[in-house]
Amino acid sequence: MSGTKEELVKSWFIKAHRDLLSAHELASAEQPLLDTAAYHCQQAAEKAAKGFLLFHNVRFEKSHDIVLLV
Repeated sequence: MSGTKEELVKSWFIKAHRDLLSAHELASAEQPLLDTAAYHCQQAAEKAAKGFLLFHNVRFEKSHDIVLLV
């Protein structure tokens, strides 16, 4: 895998991980913000899917539609 591709894949997975960390913090707060936590879970899934597709050389359109990406 080229350095640039590897860096891009890694950046998608780092962003996905950070969204999951955010979701956890929001859901476990003294006053949980579950709607916002759920949003970050969706964002994590989207970013992880994009990293997976990029790793496997599958082209994808710029989209936030997780069904389309999967």
